Amino acid sequence: GRLHRTVQTGKLLVKIFPLKLNRDVRLNDMNYGRWQGKFPEEIETRFPEEHSLWKNEPQKLHILEGEPLSEVQNRVHSFLESLYSNELFDHHYIIVTHDIIIRIILTLVDGKKLRNIWDYTLAPASISQVCIYPDKKIIEINNVEHLKRKELAKC
Repeated sequence: GRLHRTVQTGKLLVKIFPLKLNRDVRLNDMNYGRWQGKFPEEIETRFPEEHSLWKNEPQKLHILEGEPLSEVQNRVHSFLESLYSNELFDHHYIIVTHDIIIRIILTLVDGKKLRNIWDYTLAPASISQVCIYPDKKIIEINNVEHLKRKELAKC
C-alpha cells in the first residue's frame, strides 16, 4: 500500500540508529483519489485543467474522490503541534514520509501559504532538516549527499 516504502525505510533506520519506530497516520501520503497510482504524465494528459490548478494553485484543487490539500495540511499541523505540546524538544526525530507531506512541513515551518508547496526542490530520498523549538526554522532542504556515495562504509 501507500505506507510500504516509508515503513520499509523506517525499519532500516532503526537497525542502524538507536531509534524507536512509531507510525503516525497523520503523516500518511495524501489520498489522490482518481489520480492515485497514475504517473504525472498520465495525469497531465487525462486531467489537464486539474493538473494545471495543482501546479499553480494547489490549495484550490479538490481531486475527485481524493483528500483536499487543506485537510492534509491540518493533519500535518496536528502532528507538529503534538510534538510541541509533548515538550520533547530535547529529542531529535527522523520523520520518514512522502514528498507532499515534506512540502507541507516546510511551508508550515517557513511560515508560507499552502500555495507555496512547489517553492522547494525535493529529490526522492533527500534529507531536509527543520527545527520547531524554540523557533521554527528550516536548517537544510534536499540534501542528497548520502545518495552520491560510490562505496559502502567498511564494517
